[in-house]
Amino acid sequence: MKLVASGLTGTIGVYLNAYNVSPLSQRLNLLTRSVNLEKGDTYFHLAGIVGAAKVKENIELARDINVESVKRLANLSREREIGRFIYVSTSHVYKKSNSNLNEDDDVDPVNLYAEQKLAAEEILKDAFSDSPEQLTILRVFSILGWDTKDFTLGGAVRRLSEDSSFTLDNGDDVRDFLTPKQAASAIYKIGTSQHVEQTINVCTGSGLSISEAAQKMLFSKGDFTSFSRVNGGVSDIPRVVGNPRVLEGILKQSLRWEYAK
Repeated sequence: MKLVASGLTGTIGVYLNAYNVSPLSQRLNLLTRSVNLEKGDTYFHLAGIVGAAKVKENIELARDINVESVKRLANLSREREIGRFIYVSTSHVYKKSNSNLNEDDDVDPVNLYAEQKLAAEEILKDAFSDSPEQLTILRVFSILGWDTKDFTLGGAVRRLSEDSSFTLDNGDDVRDFLTPKQAASAIYKIGTSQHVEQTINVCTGSGLSISEAAQKMLFSKGDFTSFSRVNGGVSDIPRVVGNPRVLEGILKQSLRWEYAK
């Protein structure tokens, strides 16, 4: 029995390399029966085309990677009798809410990326309907750190520090932040724990505005001026904060975004 994961070069997945995790042996759009999944294995599914903007660039390719490959992996996993399938999803599958989001709250994906992630969730629930204890869906909330992609909020904060003409809008939006490393640690601990919950929020339960978060990150680098170029206002999704009760029950601890300490 082994631990296998896709997406080990991604923002979160790269931190799973610190654990004894083997990479999935094939690309998601080129899966064959020789893929390295065997009886009793635990599989972490992190790979995909991430973010609404990236999905819009090629919707058909994104669906093949984000949805159809999950269906193929689910069928192979059941056939091989793997032990666990850990699927990393997103908090953006939830319906907009002013309250902290619980795992059983209504879903209403906010963009095409979230629609594809929810479609994959439903495929997996159907595939593992007769053995739900083998499936865990992790709805990861906002990921923020210096080690994130250019098209993410972290990339925007980096640009604030590098480009004096750049401004960042919607600074009053509130999010529930974890760094990629913190998220990876939680994902690994969940995947190697003995639990029965099928859906788990990976979050802190603490909301922080984008303006406050940018300030804390910039201050950590000794930059005490660039945060002034974060403009106020809110987007169409002003608040996304989770309830971490289930997660805390598994980890036996609460999480707090690294830069908020």
